[in-house]
Amino acid sequence: MLNLEFLTADRVRIDVEASSRKDALQSLSLLLASGPGSLTAAEIFALLDQRERLGSTCLGNGVAVPHGRDPALDQPVGALLRFVSPVDFDAGEDADISVAVGLMLPETEGGELSAVVNALRRDASPQALQDAATPDAAVLAVRACLPLADDTERAD
Repeated sequence: MLNLEFLTADRVRIDVEASSRKDALQSLSLLLASGPGSLTAAEIFALLDQRERLGSTCLGNGVAVPHGRDPALDQPVGALLRFVSPVDFDAGEDADISVAVGLMLPETEGGELSAVVNALRRDASPQALQDAATPDAAVLAVRACLPLADDTERAD
């Protein structure tokens, strides 16, 4: 089950300027490197960029979830950027994103990525993130759409 502490306000930035997918991934990498784990921002950027080249992590509704793996982690670490202007994630139609949730995951993943992706695909999630005025509010918006530890499935 996903530990709700994977995303903390110190790894959230609101109203970020980014001119490209590369800029967005570099900003996410810096935030993710500030959390637990063994990788540098440059190593994290390389992983996120490599994953994006395999296929876009855009979910639609202006949200993307770039992610990679760090063998030193035993719990996921997240970071969130909300952009001033949508960023083209080079993925064709519906590739402009206004929110990026970056994840570094343990080598052996226990469904955490699916939990975050499914939660952020909910119709209300992108709007709640757009409305968040502070990093704390953005963290609460993400946590509010995630299943609780004792829920097998949260009602929509």
